[in-house]
Amino acid sequence: MDLTKHQKLACLSQRLPIEFNSTNYVDQEKELQQVEGHVRVCLKANAGFDKLVTVSPSEPILSEAAYFIMSSSKIDIPATLFNTLDGFSVHKGDQGELLGMLLLVIARDKAVGPPMWFSPQKRWCSVPDFLSNLFHQPEKVLAAKGQFVGCAPQESYQLDEELQSTFADSKIYCSHFVKVHQRGCVNASYLMILLARGAGILCANNHPGIDIVIPVLFKGTRLAVDNIGAMSIQIKNDPKYGHKPDLALFKQMDPYQTGIFTEECDIPIIRIVFALAAAIPSLEIVHVPESSSGKNYKTYDIWAAGLSPEIFTPITRQNKDTWDALLDASYSWRDTYKDASCEELELRKMENPGAALEDVYWNNWWDKSAMFKLQ
Repeated sequence: MDLTKHQKLACLSQRLPIEFNSTNYVDQEKELQQVEGHVRVCLKANAGFDKLVTVSPSEPILSEAAYFIMSSSKIDIPATLFNTLDGFSVHKGDQGELLGMLLLVIARDKAVGPPMWFSPQKRWCSVPDFLSNLFHQPEKVLAAKGQFVGCAPQESYQLDEELQSTFADSKIYCSHFVKVHQRGCVNASYLMILLARGAGILCANNHPGIDIVIPVLFKGTRLAVDNIGAMSIQIKNDPKYGHKPDLALFKQMDPYQTGIFTEECDIPIIRIVFALAAAIPSLEIVHVPESSSGKNYKTYDIWAAGLSPEIFTPITRQNKDTWDALLDASYSWRDTYKDASCEELELRKMENPGAALEDVYWNNWWDKSAMFKLQ
């Protein structure tokens, strides 16, 4: 079954919170076509219909249907996302959030197995299975030992139990992601409710410390706030975050400061940083010396650097170029300097002095070598 680009976008939008950013009539027509024929919801329109707010809301059945259609059609999901970013006026994110969620969605799909139309299998997976399908070196991650993080360095210590043992009975049910408007939604109480819908969270803009949260049912099948943990993820597409872990980022991901927990909680969490633009691939287990919130907690921390098949299982040598193109597309400011001749591009950059690192932004008015002479 061959799907049109609009059908592919509709399926992708049921899994990822893709936001339209229509600024002209042509873009608005494409957005309205999604509303008219592809179950996208129009939340708001002004009197002249020249300003729309639309969304593909959380619908567990539709997200599973989208998985079934895209799987049975053998669609190249990374290429579909790239074509969506290139062919529709949609928000590309600020630091690679769509790439991060796509990695997580593909890992989840592999962990739960293929969709079965007549005899559906379970749609949840264990935490170890999920991580095994996310990382290329699962043995390193699963054998990681966590840390009890105290209020002072002398109060912190390494836990004896490995991640695979701690989370052996922990479950993830996350078929899609929801973009929340408010920071307060990132809390164990709401995570419990969203887990029942099979939804993970893309945090509100400027949420401190974290970008993505996947609810975790810690033990058994009892759905209760005191049985809810979390896998919190921070995405970075800045090349300054390289193969060496930045402990300051993990300190910002303190579960009490980010709002995941509000009361003392003994359930361990998993924290991951995706340093997508790192030049040298690296997968490291991290230990943070002390709590930033003044409250104790248990955590397993992972630093995943580089958009590479050496790190992430969803990335292969065959589709590596597509993932690199997605990373490049996540720098939305670069769109201004595309689709023109070399001479035109150079002129555009010269007309915006000091805006980026390339020499062309500086050479017309400053000798960069003088910078070193002044130091």
